[in-house]
Amino acid sequence: MRRFTMIPLVLILLPVGTAHGQASSVALTLTAPTTTIKIGAPLDVQVTLTNTATQDIALSKSLGESEAEFNYDFQVTDMKGKTPQEKRLRKRVKAEASPAITHSNQIVPLKPGGAISETADLTKLFDLSHPGVYKIRARRVLPKDVGGAVVSNQITITVVP
Repeated sequence: MRRFTMIPLVLILLPVGTAHGQASSVALTLTAPTTTIKIGAPLDVQVTLTNTATQDIALSKSLGESEAEFNYDFQVTDMKGKTPQEKRLRKRVKAEASPAITHSNQIVPLKPGGAISETADLTKLFDLSHPGVYKIRARRVLPKDVGGAVVSNQITITVVP
């Protein structure tokens, strides 16, 4: 007769933005030059990664200043919690194993306190042709030694006719 031994399984959950129990080495900040835009106008947001570690780190950044669409996952929801319709570029970026459709990155060394900023036009990614209030966050997956996934603050934008 066979005997089975049950071994208890213990799960350790770490908060997002940590790796190996250490706090993330970067902070992600999302800003917009205005909180209100008209339908049809671009919605430019700036994402800034800041080195909060005590040593130098290296991060990738777009060669251009306005190609953050390729390096960040933007979450946009209306006041009902629904995501606006995604545009073709957003679908293509999400489908790529490596988000490099026609896009190049460079490695940038960052000293403690140093930052890199990029801009994204969210109207390239989402249909924002309906008036309303939208909540926006950015997320970026980084190497585990830098801190893993990091999520930005939330900003609110109002689209008006």
